Amino acid sequence: MAGNSLDDQYIGCEDNMSNKVKSVYLVKELADKKIDFKTGWNFGIKYMTKNPHPHLTLEQATAIYAYTMNTPLFCQFNTAVRNGGGSNYNTFPFKALHFYLTTALKILHREQNSGCRDVFRGETISRTVKVSEIVRFSQFASCSVDKDRAKSFAGKDGTVFSINTCQGVPITDYSSKKYEEEVLIPPYEKFKVQSVKGNEITLSAVKGDTRSVNNCLAGKLQTQG
Repeated sequence: MAGNSLDDQYIGCEDNMSNKVKSVYLVKELADKKIDFKTGWNFGIKYMTKNPHPHLTLEQATAIYAYTMNTPLFCQFNTAVRNGGGSNYNTFPFKALHFYLTTALKILHREQNSGCRDVFRGETISRTVKVSEIVRFSQFASCSVDKDRAKSFAGKDGTVFSINTCQGVPITDYSSKKYEEEVLIPPYEKFKVQSVKGNEITLSAVKGDTRSVNNCLAGKLQTQG
């Protein structure tokens, strides 16, 4: 629940960013040997080329598939997202993946007529929050419709979240792990803490407030590349 996360929604700059991603960022990031991006991306391209991906471009569908694979990319990416806002965007190594994943969720939210839904999330670490506090996950937060799955992931020392989300989107059709029936919450959604009982925290979406702290950063900062 970091404060300097990359919560960019690309509002007002999506076309310009799309051009820059295709011409600069994607090529650069696929060649970057310091991050585990190329393997997952190439697997995703192969899979999505052979399978339907309604509503999404090949790149957007590939971003979801790559994100859900069992590779180090998942952890590397979300660690970077939690601290990728502000001037840190200059060195943020996943500009293409962040753009395609964010725009994919926005499209699916619209096309699926996604309303609010109840989901669950398990984290292996203990979280400390207060009732009525406004919080964000500040990363792309993977959730399940199955509370037992979330509890199993959290273990005895972790945290189990019961979440009413209005921006979270089911991504099963594009996931590499369809059996998980995953719902993915974007970094910009805000929640109010409704209750804290032991290691279980209940959150409800703050409806109508999806403002990004860091919007269209690529156009505001002199980025590398």
